[in-house]
Formats: sequence, structure tokens, C-alpha cells
Amino acid sequence: MREPLNAAILGSPDRLEPWLNRLREGVLAVDTETTGLRWDRDRVGGLCLAAGDTAIYCYGDALGNAVRWLGDQVKAKRPLVFHNAKFDLHMLRGTFGLRVSYPVDDTMIMSFLIDNRGAPDVSGSAHKGHGLKNLA
Repeated sequence: MREPLNAAILGSPDRLEPWLNRLREGVLAVDTETTGLRWDRDRVGGLCLAAGDTAIYCYGDALGNAVRWLGDQVKAKRPLVFHNAKFDLHMLRGTFGLRVSYPVDDTMIMSFLIDNRGAPDVSGSAHKGHGLKNLA
């Protein structure tokens, strides 16, 4: 039987370090929560990170430390996976100046390659039928 998921919602940096230590192995899943969908004016207000059986959501005062840790993972060229990577990477760069200069995996693109019947959504934010909720 599989162990339950270890998860936390962290708004202050006090308890962040032990949770980040649990995320050190394997592919790192990254998702941003933003104030809107415009790369040029909206910003990241929350960051979801997951690896193995651990997932965390960071916001508020914990967000800066979590992004710095993510920056260290990027410097080490850790394998990353996103859903709609183009959007999240633009938002991370626009909000924090964090640039990922190597290929990452994108589950939205993977879904579209497996089943390309869904047309791109006019908003550009996702493909019909290939959104994370539909895939889940």
C-alpha cells in the first residue's frame, strides 16, 4: 500500500526548510498561482512544488525563500515538469527574474501530442480538453 501524500501550505518561512528538504529527490513539479493571465502585468502570488510523495504550496513571506530554493534547483539543472510551462516560465521570469535555460517537461504539450483533437483556446492559457482539471 502506498504512503499518504505529505503536503503543507506555508505562508511564513519558519517551517519551510524541512519541507524543501523532502523535495530534493527526483523530478520537481512546479506550478504558479498568479494574479491573472497577463505575463506583462500580473504576478506570481503562490508557488506549488512537488516531488516524490511531498507537495507544498508557498505564499506570503514563504514565497521568496521558496523561489530562491527553486533558483538553486534550476542552477543545478534539475529536471522540472510544468503544466503549461510557457505561461509559468514567463510568470517566474516576470515576477522574480528566474530564467530556466534548459528544456523542461510540459504535461499540457504531452497531452496534446497524444490526443490533438482539442483546438487551442483563444485565451492562449490552455488547450480545450488539455487543461489540468480535464487531465486529472
